[in-house]
Amino acid sequence: METFMERIIETDRRAREVIEKALAQREGDLAAARKQAQEEVHKRTEALRAEMDTIDREAGKSRAQSAQEADREYLSAKHALDAAFEEKREDWLKRICSRAAGL
Repeated sequence: METFMERIIETDRRAREVIEKALAQREGDLAAARKQAQEEVHKRTEALRAEMDTIDREAGKSRAQSAQEADREYLSAKHALDAAFEEKREDWLKRICSRAAGL
């Protein structure tokens, strides 16, 4: 009976060791998984930031090109209007003066 009790105690001790080892392994595995997940999140975040920077630069270039095109169109229209005004200016002045003289 004493041997049987010693076996039970020994088996219980071994079971505790196995359980403690498994728990320690689990904690180590969880820590490693957390670290790996954090590294992956960091890596993806950096990749997304780089992609967003690229998109921002391209959008900035596109806005700058659109602004330049709008400026060119505005200046072209302004010059055309100025030229039309100058072309008709003498005629308008003559008509205005002749009408004013007729009053």
